[in-house]
Amino acid sequence: MENKIINYLILGFVFLMLGAALIPTIATNTNDKTNLDVVASETHDITTAFNVTTHQINESLAASNFTITNPPTGWEVAECTITSFTLKNDTTTYTSGTDYNFFSSTGLVQMLNTTTTAGDGNTDVYAGYSYCGEGYLDSSWGRTILDLVPGFFALAMLGGALFMFYNIFRETGILTK
Repeated sequence: MENKIINYLILGFVFLMLGAALIPTIATNTNDKTNLDVVASETHDITTAFNVTTHQINESLAASNFTITNPPTGWEVAECTITSFTLKNDTTTYTSGTDYNFFSSTGLVQMLNTTTTAGDGNTDVYAGYSYCGEGYLDSSWGRTILDLVPGFFALAMLGGALFMFYNIFRETGILTK
């Protein structure tokens, strides 16, 4: 009987340690598949988009257009376009539709010639946006179900631990039938 109790204790301890070690990995992998990736400050050099003499954006130059690093491709074009796009330089946050045009289905940014975008020595612009990373689950119900997995795994661990302790208490006579 004593040997059986020690076996239960060892099995319960191993079960809990293994489960506790797996929960962070399961939660991290789940978050990677259910949350959008965020880019905070992607740098683009627009030096060649400026007219040398007037220091204003020359909209006719190809250099006044650039594509972000993570543009949507494949199914993302229709189902998961770029969200919460912002563009700024060192001092100013630009206004979409006034200072630049952003095309979320292609990730193309078209700089416009405005007083805000006029060259003041800031030749780098910084883009911020959210996008669907590799392996992102495009189904909202699928993301909801997948987000429940770590919680149910933890509940299964709790159930296993309770089962082990119940058997130990029953074997030692603390609980009777």
